[in-house]
Amino acid sequence: MKRNKTKISDILKLITKVILALLVAGLFSLLIYFSFKWCQYNDLFAINSIYITGNNITDDNEILKICQELYNKNIFSINEKAIQQKLEKLPYIYAACISKFLPSSLVVRIYERKPLSFVKLKQLYVADENFTLLPLPEANRSLSLPVINYQLTPVPKINQMDKINDTNILSALNIVKSAKYEFKSLYNHISEVVITNEGFSIITTDRGIPIYLGKDNLKHKLRILLKFQETIGDSRTYTQFHYIDLRWKKQVIVGSSRKRG
Repeated sequence: MKRNKTKISDILKLITKVILALLVAGLFSLLIYFSFKWCQYNDLFAINSIYITGNNITDDNEILKICQELYNKNIFSINEKAIQQKLEKLPYIYAACISKFLPSSLVVRIYERKPLSFVKLKQLYVADENFTLLPLPEANRSLSLPVINYQLTPVPKINQMDKINDTNILSALNIVKSAKYEFKSLYNHISEVVITNEGFSIITTDRGIPIYLGKDNLKHKLRILLKFQETIGDSRTYTQFHYIDLRWKKQVIVGSSRKRG
């Protein structure tokens, strides 16, 4: 009887060991299975394509340098806001938006600043339509813009990416902006806006004819100039004149220089 009990006990121990071994093997198999599935899941949602849209001035390579770290990351794990903030530090980008397209693609939408004019101080800059001073774009990005030519001394010191606060430069930029949006046919004739002690003058694209505006009522004088331009007709433009002087009240003086009394 005692011998039978010993045999039963040995059999139970053996069965227990077998069950434990099977459980361990089963758990190990499940671990391998789910690890494999997790790898498949990660591969499925690993970012492998980034598309960029909306940029005309900022080079694709500048944007991709920032987005490069996103490749092969799980699309659900990325921090879009952090990447957007990095992109918005590039000088010509004022906003960026990253959209996910499952399973593995991103679209980076770029909203760029709108360049308004070159600004010539001690070196050449660009001002946008919000009057922020920007560096020149990359060499392979050309801009066709009027130039604000600052000829007063001392030359104001304005840091890149700061708002322009010099009143003379702001007035010159407003001349360009008003021409661009309110007097469009006039805008095409502006090559430079020059700032001197005598006030503001426009240098035309028509053989560099100077148009003297003086120091005040600048927008009103643009209206007068537009009417004058319409009167002479686009076919004649400004090439027939040596200069145009709008500093006189209710008059448009054309021809050679004349002293004001």
